[in-house]
Amino acid sequence: MKKNSYLMILVFVVIAAIYNIVLFSTREEYTSVFWSAYGFTMLALIVATITYPVAFKGEKYSAFLNVPVTLAVTTYFFSQLLLGIILMLISDLSIVFANVLQIVALALFLIIAISGLIGKNVIVEEEQEIRKKKLYIKSLTTEIEGLIEMVSDAEHKKMLTDVYEIIRYSDPMSHQSLDNIEQKIAAKVSALVEMVGIGNINGMDEKCTEVQQLIADRNRKCKSLK
Repeated sequence: MKKNSYLMILVFVVIAAIYNIVLFSTREEYTSVFWSAYGFTMLALIVATITYPVAFKGEKYSAFLNVPVTLAVTTYFFSQLLLGIILMLISDLSIVFANVLQIVALALFLIIAISGLIGKNVIVEEEQEIRKKKLYIKSLTTEIEGLIEMVSDAEHKKMLTDVYEIIRYSDPMSHQSLDNIEQKIAAKVSALVEMVGIGNINGMDEKCTEVQQLIADRNRKCKSLK
């Protein structure tokens, strides 16, 4: 992604270099409309060269969501480039009309770009919230996995494996209304960790049963929330 963004910047720079060489080697008269068109075109170039590295910065998922913004800035740059050339070719054109036309083009781009960024931010925030909600079950399965490895006898290993399986296939999404029961489950799992850690496995079967019952209760409540 980053390599592609730098390649696009290089494309813009090459186009700008060719544009400037051809423009100033063939133009003899520089009107106010000419400088207006030239200024807006260079502004479009600067916006494009800044947007690409910023858009592709960070993780791939976030960069992918910025694709609409990069498409918008690319479209704006080439549209402004073409519009600027047309305005320069029209003699006796009002500077006010030229400015308004180019400001409208810039405004349309900004509206599209800002809308794209807002949409991207909403999606990223939702994704982060989903990750947080899934973290609870993931952390429990990790805890139980560690206990299974620590226990040596087959009987208790089977108990913990059963707990692991019911947690693993539980609804991964948490909810605020599940806080109370999830705290109870976490406390029971912590008690199991402590028991195994000190080598006291007496009563482990009872704790495993309690965890399974609480998880089953949580799963029922998860279904009622959907």
